[in-house]
This record gives sequence, C-alpha cells and structure tokens, in this order.
Amino acid sequence: MSSTKVMRFTAEWSDPCKEYLSIFTKVVGEFKDLTVESYDIETDCGVEMASDYGIKGVPTTIIFKDDEYSIKVGVVPEADLREALDD
Repeated sequence: MSSTKVMRFTAEWSDPCKEYLSIFTKVVGEFKDLTVESYDIETDCGVEMASDYGIKGVPTTIIFKDDEYSIKVGVVPEADLREALDD
C-alpha cells in the first residue's frame, strides 16, 4: 500500500493561488488516505518550509509517494493533478 503526502505552497495575494484552490480542493477530496499540508509562504512556518523545499514560485504542489516525489508549479489542470495523485 502506498502512502501519499501532498504539500501545497501558496500566498494570500496570489491570484493563481486563489484560482488553484478550487481545483486542488476538488481533486484532493476525491482521494482517500492522503496527507495534505498547506503553507502560506508569508507566514513564519511557510517561509521556513518554502526555503527547505526550494520553492521559488506559487502555487507549488509537491506530491510525495513512497520514496519518490514530483513538483508541480503553477495552476495544475484538474486532470493533470488527478493523474499525478492516481499514479
């Protein structure tokens, strides 16, 4: 059984982040057993996490599956996000 963790990095002022939120929420809600973490890059914890993961732009989504991960930058289309989580 694989375990999947999803980290989403956003900023409150970012229009693409606002656009992506509805896509992200819809698709992630379709999957059971996901661990989801969201970080605003302008909060103390978010700044630290963004630095740790080398985040350069928002929105950024990192999907961890077992020992592998993929990074998606920008507004990820619904079908692409679903496929990345389903693989």
